[in-house]
Amino acid sequence: MHLDKKMTVYGNGISIIIPVYNEEDNIYHLIKKIFFYNKNINLEVIIVDDNSTDFTQLKVKQAIKRYPKKIKYFNRKEKARDLSRSCQLGIKKSKYDNIIIMDGDLQHNPKYILSMMKLFNKKKLDIVVGARKFDTPSYLNTGQTYIRYIFSKILVFIINITFRKKTKDPMSGFFLFKKTLFTNNEKKLYLKGYKILVDILYSPMENIKIDDYFIKFNKRNYGTSKMSLKVFFQLLIFYFIILKKNIIKKYL
Repeated sequence: MHLDKKMTVYGNGISIIIPVYNEEDNIYHLIKKIFFYNKNINLEVIIVDDNSTDFTQLKVKQAIKRYPKKIKYFNRKEKARDLSRSCQLGIKKSKYDNIIIMDGDLQHNPKYILSMMKLFNKKKLDIVVGARKFDTPSYLNTGQTYIRYIFSKILVFIINITFRKKTKDPMSGFFLFKKTLFTNNEKKLYLKGYKILVDILYSPMENIKIDDYFIKFNKRNYGTSKMSLKVFFQLLIFYFIILKKNIIKKYL
């Protein structure tokens, strides 16, 4: 069986959604890598821009010329930037049954997409998480600031100790899932903030089949991280919201 047939057994293709803000030095190179590593998969790339102030839009337009009819671009001109809202828009605009969400800063390597899809199909999963190994040298040497590393460790620990552990990396921004999982449960989701995977994992849904595919997290060479104290506190607020939802679900 040829590779392209294998990749369509559980769906008609993949929509890769990339929320971005000021990624002019990364986005074109990322798109090239996506198409280079995934030549035998039916796919589309959906860029959702949180109204970048640099040349991100220009770089995407250059990519569209190189890969016509394979890329969609949407610019969210909202006052407040919000990754979850960007992902929501991308999902609504997608045409394929399977969705991948990934960052636009080249820290998520698109060479893993094929392997994630194989795992997804083989085990007939609902979600495959591109999981980071936090304590390995490969992660610690990616140029992460110490404060971001501590933030991530604290949040992962809090989530996993409070709720049933579903993945090694609930804070991942790189994951594959069925579109119907989102559309059938959209009203249950919080859909605010910077970590939509946690929202999907711990909202009141039943019988979700999840597995991890461990990745090497790349170093960011250009641009700046979106992690900040403000984002950290937004995530803490979200934690208490999902905690409340799960308590209500348990006792009602």
